[in-house]
Amino acid sequence: MLLPEAFRHRLARARHALFMIDYDGTLAAFRARRDLAYPDGGVREGLERVIASGTRLVVISGREAAEVSSLLGIAGLEIWGCHGAQRRTADGESFLPSLTAEQQNLLAEAETRALPVLPEGTLERKPLSLAGHFRSLPPGARAEAARDLRQAWEPLVGDDGELRPFDGGLEFRFRRHHKGRAVATLIDEEREAVAAYAGDDETDEDAFRALRPSDLAILVAESDRPTAASLRLRRRDVPALLDEWAAIGEKRREGKR
Repeated sequence: MLLPEAFRHRLARARHALFMIDYDGTLAAFRARRDLAYPDGGVREGLERVIASGTRLVVISGREAAEVSSLLGIAGLEIWGCHGAQRRTADGESFLPSLTAEQQNLLAEAETRALPVLPEGTLERKPLSLAGHFRSLPPGARAEAARDLRQAWEPLVGDDGELRPFDGGLEFRFRRHHKGRAVATLIDEEREAVAAYAGDDETDEDAFRALRPSDLAILVAESDRPTAASLRLRRRDVPALLDEWAAIGEKRREGKR
Protein backbone atom coordinates (compact mmCIF):
# COMPACT_ATOMS: atom_id res chain seq x y z
CA MET A 1 0.00 0.00 0.00
CA LEU A 2 1.29 3.43 -0.96
CA LEU A 3 -1.34 5.71 0.56
CA PRO A 4 -1.02 6.45 4.29
CA GLU A 5 -3.41 4.30 6.30
CA ALA A 6 -5.33 7.21 7.84
CA PHE A 7 -5.84 8.77 4.42
CA ARG A 8 -6.98 5.45 2.98
CA HIS A 9 -9.69 5.22 5.65
CA ARG A 10 -10.88 8.75 4.92
CA LEU A 11 -10.94 8.06 1.18
CA ALA A 12 -12.88 4.84 1.67
CA ARG A 13 -15.60 6.67 3.62
CA ALA A 14 -15.70 9.81 1.46
CA ARG A 15 -18.81 10.80 -0.48
CA HIS A 16 -16.64 12.67 -2.98
CA ALA A 17 -13.00 12.34 -4.05
CA LEU A 18 -10.71 14.70 -5.95
CA PHE A 19 -7.37 13.59 -7.37
CA MET A 20 -5.14 16.20 -9.04
CA ILE A 21 -1.89 15.29 -10.77
CA ASP A 22 0.91 16.87 -12.79
CA TYR A 23 1.99 15.50 -16.18
CA ASP A 24 5.71 15.84 -17.04
CA GLY A 25 7.93 14.06 -14.54
CA THR A 26 4.91 12.52 -12.83
CA LEU A 27 2.89 10.67 -15.46
CA ALA A 28 5.61 10.74 -18.12
CA ALA A 29 9.39 10.89 -18.28
CA PHE A 30 11.00 14.12 -19.39
CA ARG A 31 12.15 14.02 -23.00
CA ALA A 32 14.43 16.29 -24.99
CA ARG A 33 11.65 16.23 -27.60
CA ARG A 34 8.62 17.30 -25.64
CA ASP A 35 6.23 15.98 -28.28
CA LEU A 36 7.46 12.45 -27.54
CA ALA A 37 6.84 12.58 -23.78
CA TYR A 38 4.15 9.91 -23.77
CA PRO A 39 2.80 8.53 -20.47
CA ASP A 40 4.58 5.69 -18.71
CA GLY A 41 3.27 2.15 -19.00
CA GLY A 42 0.10 1.60 -17.01
CA VAL A 43 -0.64 5.31 -16.63
CA ARG A 44 -3.46 5.58 -19.17
CA GLU A 45 -5.19 2.53 -17.76
CA GLY A 46 -4.73 3.79 -14.21
CA LEU A 47 -6.17 7.21 -14.97
CA GLU A 48 -9.17 5.70 -16.75
CA ARG A 49 -9.78 3.41 -13.80
CA VAL A 50 -9.63 6.34 -11.37
CA ILE A 51 -12.23 8.21 -13.43
CA ALA A 52 -14.46 5.13 -13.63
CA SER A 53 -14.25 4.67 -9.85
CA GLY A 54 -16.14 7.95 -9.30
CA THR A 55 -13.22 10.27 -8.53
CA ARG A 56 -13.00 13.70 -10.11
CA LEU A 57 -9.62 13.47 -11.81
CA VAL A 58 -7.82 16.62 -12.98
CA VAL A 59 -4.44 16.85 -14.71
CA ILE A 60 -2.71 20.17 -13.98
CA SER A 61 0.25 20.93 -16.23
CA GLY A 62 2.56 23.67 -17.39
CA ARG A 63 1.80 22.53 -20.94
CA GLU A 64 -1.20 23.69 -22.91
CA ALA A 65 -4.22 21.51 -22.24
CA ALA A 66 -4.46 20.37 -25.87
CA GLU A 67 -0.89 19.01 -25.69
CA VAL A 68 -1.65 16.97 -22.59
CA SER A 69 -4.86 15.67 -24.13
CA SER A 70 -3.02 14.59 -27.29
CA LEU A 71 -0.26 12.80 -25.38
CA LEU A 72 -2.61 10.99 -23.00
CA GLY A 73 -5.34 10.15 -25.50
CA ILE A 74 -8.06 9.79 -22.86
CA ALA A 75 -11.55 10.97 -23.77
CA GLY A 76 -13.40 13.08 -21.24
CA LEU A 77 -10.34 14.03 -19.21
CA GLU A 78 -10.40 17.33 -17.30
CA ILE A 79 -7.14 19.25 -17.85
CA TRP A 80 -5.91 22.57 -16.48
CA GLY A 81 -3.04 23.76 -18.67
CA CYS A 82 -0.59 26.69 -18.53
CA HIS A 83 0.05 26.01 -14.82
CA GLY A 84 -3.66 25.94 -14.13
CA ALA A 85 -4.59 29.19 -15.88
CA GLN A 86 -6.19 27.37 -18.81
CA ARG A 87 -9.20 25.23 -17.94
CA ARG A 88 -10.37 22.48 -20.29
CA THR A 89 -13.49 20.70 -19.10
CA ALA A 90 -14.23 17.01 -19.51
CA ASP A 91 -16.44 17.79 -22.53
CA GLY A 92 -13.59 19.65 -24.27
CA GLU A 93 -14.64 23.25 -23.63
CA SER A 94 -11.61 25.45 -22.95
CA PHE A 95 -11.19 28.73 -21.05
CA LEU A 96 -8.02 30.83 -21.16
CA PRO A 97 -7.56 34.25 -19.53
CA SER A 98 -6.38 37.16 -21.68
CA LEU A 99 -3.16 39.03 -21.12
CA THR A 100 -3.20 42.79 -20.79
CA ALA A 101 -1.49 44.85 -23.49
CA GLU A 102 1.33 45.52 -21.03
CA GLN A 103 1.78 41.79 -20.35
CA GLN A 104 1.77 41.02 -24.07
CA ASN A 105 4.47 43.62 -24.61
CA LEU A 106 6.47 42.18 -21.74
CA LEU A 107 6.34 38.67 -23.22
CA ALA A 108 7.37 40.04 -26.61
CA GLU A 109 10.36 41.78 -25.05
CA ALA A 110 11.26 38.60 -23.10
CA GLU A 111 11.22 36.64 -26.36
CA THR A 112 13.40 39.24 -28.07
CA ARG A 113 15.95 39.01 -25.28
CA ALA A 114 15.88 35.20 -25.15
CA LEU A 115 16.45 34.43 -28.83
CA PRO A 116 20.10 35.63 -29.01
CA VAL A 117 21.16 33.63 -25.92
CA LEU A 118 19.35 30.32 -26.53
CA PRO A 119 20.11 27.70 -29.17
CA GLU A 120 17.49 27.36 -31.87
CA GLY A 121 14.50 25.25 -30.90
CA THR A 122 14.93 25.56 -27.15
CA LEU A 123 12.52 28.47 -26.53
CA GLU A 124 8.88 27.44 -26.09
CA ARG A 125 6.20 30.06 -26.67
CA LYS A 126 3.11 29.48 -24.56
CA PRO A 127 -0.11 31.54 -24.45
CA LEU A 128 0.78 33.06 -21.09
CA SER A 129 4.52 32.50 -20.67
CA LEU A 130 7.87 31.63 -22.25
CA ALA A 131 9.99 28.61 -21.33
CA GLY A 132 13.63 27.94 -22.12
CA HIS A 133 14.41 24.20 -22.28
CA PHE A 134 17.97 23.04 -21.62
CA ARG A 135 17.54 19.26 -21.52
CA SER A 136 18.60 18.73 -25.14
CA LEU A 137 21.87 20.64 -24.64
CA PRO A 138 25.21 19.03 -23.75
CA PRO A 139 25.75 18.94 -19.96
CA GLY A 140 28.34 21.70 -20.03
CA ALA A 141 26.08 24.02 -22.01
CA ARG A 142 23.01 23.69 -19.76
CA ALA A 143 24.36 25.78 -16.89
CA GLU A 144 25.61 28.41 -19.32
CA ALA A 145 22.25 28.64 -21.07
CA ALA A 146 20.40 28.87 -17.75
CA ARG A 147 22.72 31.65 -16.56
CA ASP A 148 22.48 33.64 -19.79
CA LEU A 149 18.69 33.35 -19.96
CA ARG A 150 18.26 34.40 -16.35
CA GLN A 151 20.46 37.44 -16.91
CA ALA A 152 18.45 38.35 -20.02
CA TRP A 153 15.10 38.07 -18.26
CA GLU A 154 15.79 39.38 -14.76
CA PRO A 155 15.48 43.09 -15.72
CA LEU A 156 11.93 42.41 -16.97
CA VAL A 157 10.54 40.73 -13.87
CA GLY A 158 9.10 43.77 -12.06
CA ASP A 159 5.98 43.44 -9.91
CA ASP A 160 4.00 41.26 -12.31
CA GLY A 161 6.46 38.80 -13.81
CA GLU A 162 8.58 36.09 -12.26
CA LEU A 163 11.25 33.56 -13.21
CA ARG A 164 10.50 29.99 -12.15
CA PRO A 165 12.96 27.14 -12.66
CA PHE A 166 11.58 23.74 -13.58
CA ASP A 167 13.23 20.39 -14.22
CA GLY A 168 15.36 21.11 -17.28
CA GLY A 169 14.54 24.75 -17.86
CA LEU A 170 13.53 28.25 -16.82
CA GLU A 171 10.18 29.96 -17.39
CA PHE A 172 9.18 33.62 -17.60
CA ARG A 173 5.58 33.92 -16.46
CA PHE A 174 3.17 36.06 -14.45
CA ARG A 175 2.75 35.66 -10.72
CA ARG A 176 -1.00 35.22 -10.69
CA HIS A 177 -0.88 32.10 -12.88
CA HIS A 178 0.26 29.11 -10.85
CA LYS A 179 -0.91 25.64 -9.91
CA GLY A 180 -1.83 26.69 -6.39
CA ARG A 181 -4.63 28.90 -7.71
CA ALA A 182 -6.02 25.99 -9.73
CA VAL A 183 -5.92 23.68 -6.71
CA ALA A 184 -7.61 26.28 -4.51
CA THR A 185 -10.39 26.70 -7.09
CA LEU A 186 -10.93 22.96 -7.40
CA ILE A 187 -11.05 22.46 -3.65
CA ASP A 188 -13.54 25.30 -3.36
CA GLU A 189 -15.70 23.51 -5.95
CA GLU A 190 -15.33 20.18 -4.11
CA ARG A 191 -15.39 21.26 -0.48
CA GLU A 192 -16.67 17.90 0.76
CA ALA A 193 -14.17 15.87 -1.24
CA VAL A 194 -11.16 14.03 0.09
CA ALA A 195 -8.38 15.45 -2.08
CA ALA A 196 -4.80 14.77 -3.12
CA TYR A 197 -2.26 16.29 -5.48
CA ALA A 198 0.81 14.57 -6.96
CA GLY A 199 3.64 16.40 -8.72
CA ASP A 200 7.38 16.32 -9.19
CA ASP A 201 9.08 19.70 -9.29
CA GLU A 202 9.27 23.22 -7.90
CA THR A 203 6.21 24.44 -9.79
CA ASP A 204 4.13 21.83 -7.94
CA GLU A 205 5.07 23.26 -4.55
CA ASP A 206 2.45 25.99 -5.11
CA ALA A 207 -0.14 23.22 -5.44
CA PHE A 208 1.06 21.43 -2.32
CA ARG A 209 0.77 24.61 -0.28
CA ALA A 210 -2.78 25.23 -1.51
CA LEU A 211 -4.05 21.93 -0.13
CA ARG A 212 -5.92 21.72 3.16
CA PRO A 213 -4.23 20.06 6.18
CA SER A 214 -6.44 16.98 5.72
CA ASP A 215 -5.50 16.58 2.04
CA LEU A 216 -2.54 14.58 0.76
CA ALA A 217 0.43 16.16 -1.03
CA ILE A 218 2.55 13.62 -2.94
CA LEU A 219 6.02 14.45 -4.23
CA VAL A 220 7.06 12.24 -7.15
CA ALA A 221 10.86 12.26 -7.02
CA GLU A 222 13.78 9.87 -7.08
CA SER A 223 15.49 11.48 -4.09
CA ASP A 224 14.56 13.56 -1.09
CA ARG A 225 14.49 17.35 -1.31
CA PRO A 226 12.86 20.12 0.70
CA THR A 227 9.13 20.04 -0.02
CA ALA A 228 5.70 20.88 1.36
CA ALA A 229 4.55 17.35 0.45
CA SER A 230 3.95 14.76 3.15
CA LEU A 231 4.49 11.66 1.00
CA ARG A 232 7.27 10.88 -1.48
CA LEU A 233 6.99 8.27 -4.23
CA ARG A 234 9.05 7.44 -7.31
CA ARG A 235 7.62 7.84 -10.79
CA ARG A 236 7.58 4.09 -11.25
CA ASP A 237 5.16 3.93 -8.28
CA VAL A 238 2.55 6.16 -9.96
CA PRO A 239 0.64 3.42 -11.85
CA ALA A 240 0.31 1.46 -8.61
CA LEU A 241 -0.84 4.61 -6.82
CA LEU A 242 -3.55 5.14 -9.42
CA ASP A 243 -4.68 1.52 -9.13
CA GLU A 244 -4.79 1.72 -5.33
CA TRP A 245 -6.85 4.92 -5.44
CA ALA A 246 -9.22 3.39 -8.01
CA ALA A 247 -9.65 0.18 -6.02
CA ILE A 248 -10.72 2.16 -2.96
CA GLY A 249 -13.22 4.10 -5.07
CA GLU A 250 -14.59 0.93 -6.62
CA LYS A 251 -15.23 -0.59 -3.21
CA ARG A 252 -16.87 2.64 -2.06
CA ARG A 253 -19.20 2.59 -5.06
CA GLU A 254 -20.07 -1.06 -4.51
CA GLY A 255 -21.01 -0.27 -0.91
CA LYS A 256 -23.50 2.35 -2.06
CA ARG A 257 -25.44 -0.12 -4.20
